[in-house]
Amino acid sequence: MGEQIDQACHLLAEANAIGVRGNHDYGLSFEPDDGTREKYPSVVIDYMTSLRPRLEVCGCHFSHVEPWLNPNDVADLWYFDGPPNEHGKLGRIFNAVPNRVMFAGHFHRWLLTTPQGIDDWDGRSPVRLDQDRYFVVVGALCEGRFAIFETETSELLPFNEDLSPTAEHPAFTHFRTKAKL
Repeated sequence: MGEQIDQACHLLAEANAIGVRGNHDYGLSFEPDDGTREKYPSVVIDYMTSLRPRLEVCGCHFSHVEPWLNPNDVADLWYFDGPPNEHGKLGRIFNAVPNRVMFAGHFHRWLLTTPQGIDDWDGRSPVRLDQDRYFVVVGALCEGRFAIFETETSELLPFNEDLSPTAEHPAFTHFRTKAKL
């Protein structure tokens, strides 16, 4: 939400976190003007400009918006015709890129779809993404929502919590454990 952007960017940069830019941070992450550069410390500008329009990691596609939209076009980053809820809208998603699993966040809610339709999953429990192609929308981080996708097991682990910076959270324990392996 921007209230602690200096600290957040410092932590993300220190962790070598990668990510995609979205509609709300576009001005900081894509060719920020001189006024923006003067307003924010270099850690913010450096990290935010490292964000990409889309990423492919371990065969998964990541973009802020649906993959058929152009993440380099600010108008497309703001596009909203509601969540994909009909076959034509799903077709646009699954025909846009060849990836088996695609992630987005623009809707600020949990959503899981296959080419056949919307799943009744609500982000409250883990789910295996190993039998089909999937488009997953992850709940909003600013609301304490995030997920871990284990590429080896195809398990998506959602988290829905109000996180405090000092909390010992299972996801962070999980990352530390995986990092030791």
